[in-house]
Amino acid sequence: MKLPRAAALAALILFTGLACGRSDPERARESPAAKAAPGPSPGLWQKAVEIYHANRDWYPEKAAIVSEVRNGRNKFLSLTEMFLTLRPGGPARLDRSLRNGVDTTAKTRSKAKVRDLLEGIADGENNPFAISMSDSPFDPDRQAAVSVTPREGTKVLRGRSCRLFDFSFSSGLKKGGRRVTWLGQAWLEDQNGMPVELEFSISPMPGKIRSARMVYRYETEPGPCVVKEMAITGTGRFLFIKRHFKVTTTFRQYRRAPSAAVKR
Repeated sequence: MKLPRAAALAALILFTGLACGRSDPERARESPAAKAAPGPSPGLWQKAVEIYHANRDWYPEKAAIVSEVRNGRNKFLSLTEMFLTLRPGGPARLDRSLRNGVDTTAKTRSKAKVRDLLEGIADGENNPFAISMSDSPFDPDRQAAVSVTPREGTKVLRGRSCRLFDFSFSSGLKKGGRRVTWLGQAWLEDQNGMPVELEFSISPMPGKIRSARMVYRYETEPGPCVVKEMAITGTGRFLFIKRHFKVTTTFRQYRRAPSAAVKR
């Protein structure tokens, strides 16, 4: 579930989004029995924390970033696609990039800002951007920084009956000396506490970003519980020009970090 030292991946995602709409997050179907259902057990959150701990050493070898940008009138401007190979303890590798369907791999690799961001995926602790795949409200070592409120009712997400928790999380990353706060909702399977989806905003926002909403979708099939997709939608202003962006990153080919395998 954890991406070792991956703080700069979010920066790369935001960079590709800004260089280039608001998406409709996957809508959940509400259970007919939602109003009558009892509230979730407080122990359900603890189960999610235990699941995170058991899977925290898995990392994806492949990531695909698709970034769409529209103007203030929601007119399409550009579509950028980047395909990366991730390595624990080393810089990410850009395998291929496309802009509006045209191969731009060589040009993208030559950009100093992209090279720095790829390096930062391995050395991201000091990255100035605000979110990291290595941070999680389920981290057992960070529960003192998490506030959770269980809500009544159930919803079905991707075929899973889930319970809702409101949460706030003061992450370990700082921007300009200020601690970043996540505020949003977590959907957990109502039987075993398996994380299914996180949806949240952050404060303060990075630089030119005016609003953004993050959604993490977890792999729910048999195997390790890991983040399968991360989506960011929002707006920003660049040279006083309003832009809507939608950036979706999918992860695959998860492996256990070599150091973790040795410990086991």
